[in-house]
Amino acid sequence: MEHVTGTRFALLNSVDAANDSLEAVKAWEAELLETTTAVLRYHELIGGHPLFARMLAARGAALRNSELASLRISDAKRDALVKADVLAAHTNQTFTCASRHVVGAFEALRTAPAAGTATASH
Repeated sequence: MEHVTGTRFALLNSVDAANDSLEAVKAWEAELLETTTAVLRYHELIGGHPLFARMLAARGAALRNSELASLRISDAKRDALVKADVLAAHTNQTFTCASRHVVGAFEALRTAPAAGTATASH
């Protein structure tokens, strides 16, 4: 469970008896990853967006609003990402990844080609 939720008790508290097997937890984790990726796509944060690399580089730290703005994250988009549990807002006005599944989504998208980018086929 800790792999999925980290220290986010809201996610942990949402676990019910149906998620008591490793297979169920893996399915739940995949669903969380898919949902997070869909939220990111909706907000046009697609493969290769600089937010992913910057947030992953600052795992032990948090980003200030000015840093998010420099990554083309508007206040409205930032607030939407907080509401969708992608970013966590802190009382010192900094932001981090909300949960470990968000980190997983960021890792997957950090080097992914942007939508519409042609890739070579062999």
